Amino acid sequence: MYSIEVDHIWKKFKKGESFTTLRDHIDYFLKRSLDANYVLAKKEFWAVENISFKARKGEILGIIGANGAGKSTLFNILAGIVMPTQGSFKIHGKLAALIELTAGFHPDFTGRKNVYFNGAILGMTRKEIDRKFDDIVKFSEIGDFIDTPVKRYSSGMYARLGFAIAAHVNPEVLLVDEVLSVGDIKFQHKCMKKMKDLAKKGTTIIFVSHNLAAVQSFCKRVILLERGRMVEDSDPEEVIALYQQKVLDSEIKDLQESFEDEDEQESKEYCSGQFNFVELYSSHNKKTDVFEFNESITVRFNVQVYQPVERPIFFVEIVRLDGVVCCEAVGKAQEFSLDVFDQQGTFNVCFSNTHLMPGVYFTRVSLWDEKFLTPLIMASRSVFKVESEEIDHSESVFHSQTAWEKEP
Repeated sequence: MYSIEVDHIWKKFKKGESFTTLRDHIDYFLKRSLDANYVLAKKEFWAVENISFKARKGEILGIIGANGAGKSTLFNILAGIVMPTQGSFKIHGKLAALIELTAGFHPDFTGRKNVYFNGAILGMTRKEIDRKFDDIVKFSEIGDFIDTPVKRYSSGMYARLGFAIAAHVNPEVLLVDEVLSVGDIKFQHKCMKKMKDLAKKGTTIIFVSHNLAAVQSFCKRVILLERGRMVEDSDPEEVIALYQQKVLDSEIKDLQESFEDEDEQESKEYCSGQFNFVELYSSHNKKTDVFEFNESITVRFNVQVYQPVERPIFFVEIVRLDGVVCCEAVGKAQEFSLDVFDQQGTFNVCFSNTHLMPGVYFTRVSLWDEKFLTPLIMASRSVFKVESEEIDHSESVFHSQTAWEKEP
């Protein structure tokens, strides 16, 4: 039996319009009442396009994607906050949604009053709330602050009380957004355990998060959204791997574009010369931007100087995407029998046995004079990948061969 049925949902907004919550609607009409010139942009866009899926009773379904992918819009449609422009959806049974930290709370009410206020919004009777009140307070770990106005609560306290109320409604469908990310790790684990218990009892859970580790360990199925469209719906490992690759490709593209912008800046900043090209070659002397693990990497570059450089020093670095310098090579004048460099030339340096972990890197090349105080020319170029079928991605820089043994 399906608890959630989504059938070809589309949602259109206008540029400048952000009616994703009730608060957005109120803010807009307040601004219109105070400023007659406040108008929305005319250009329309689809925040969600042609999304269909079903979720079974007791299923835990994760939804991931970059900012602007449509996660919040889809979430708010399912929560009943906004209606789709086209398409339809059905929620079978009682629904509880954790949307914003302050949603369903009155800031001037105490935590105690807000338990009743929020509980009533979620469909609980006063008798139900009376019966579950102590369990809600105990789970939230609010303690004596239950009689303090919630406007004095921290974001973590808001999240704890909000989740405690929603979880004790015993909903057939529970929608959870990034609201839990503000809590401490201990309480997050407590919430995960509670949601797993609810799922075992038949609650269908939609879990929207940027925390991929939590999604992979918690969800049995994951949907990936991209620019409002559903691009994948499968098991967590497969979908998360696809998403990570898309993020990586996007970062590589951004990095390459930033290098192009830097080219223009460098031509103005470094008046001593320029790097005409920087290329990478494999161990088979093939130009490439993809290397196998532990394959030798040859950096080939052409540099041109506008004035003579005495005893030049060439500096080549391999840098990880996050800026960590993984290895470097220094080429001094005596290695090239080059006391004075006064024209242009092509140079090669081979990095062998690098043991670089699978990931994305780029090269940074520079030319210095013998004083080695500041670069005469510098350029970041040649984004490349290191791949391996046997070694997973890691935060470490290098992979070392290790041998384990247990002493008798």
